[in-house]
Amino acid sequence: LQVAQDDNDCCGFYEPTDRPADSERCAAVYNGTWVPEADPSLRGCQEVVEGFVVDTATVYLMVIGITTGAWILVSLCLMYRAANTPEVHSPENMVYMPRPGTDDYARAQIAAKVIERMFRGFEARVITTRLTEITAWHEMSPRRRFLIGVMYLGVTLFTLIGVYLNVIFGVKFTEAQAQKWIIMSLTSFFFQIVLTEPFFVLLISCAQLLGE
Repeated sequence: LQVAQDDNDCCGFYEPTDRPADSERCAAVYNGTWVPEADPSLRGCQEVVEGFVVDTATVYLMVIGITTGAWILVSLCLMYRAANTPEVHSPENMVYMPRPGTDDYARAQIAAKVIERMFRGFEARVITTRLTEITAWHEMSPRRRFLIGVMYLGVTLFTLIGVYLNVIFGVKFTEAQAQKWIIMSLTSFFFQIVLTEPFFVLLISCAQLLGE
């Protein structure tokens, strides 16, 4: 608060006498020797602190909005490419249908019934496995709730600590330092969106194409 008072020519919070800190600009107020008539331009730091909080929240919302928009754009591009990829039908994939009444037709019927029994057995095993999994899932419900609560608590604490550090360093920074800090943060975010993320998306797409 001492640095904020000296950099912004203010003292205290609501008014100069409201909990001022001992700093060079507010020494007279802190010591109780300040006379309002002798220094009428001195004001409280409420507008400065509130303006910094609003600017910080605006930057956070801009970063979240740009990130969300970029991911939506990438997802739409991938969906459009998948929807417009033509299917290739080769002669090897064509199905041979024998005429009814022939030996080939009878053998095909027997083979179809064998395959049908195999698929029914497979579906029965899948259903049994899924029932076992869902039973285990319901039995783990208290532990899942506990772990989810721990996760949300950790995320909340991490976010609050980050916001607290940003506010503290924002109050300590001068105006020039705060502007440089914001510029460097936006520059880093810009390079991540324009260079890093597209590079990883390109690598994943190339790996998928080579794998096909």
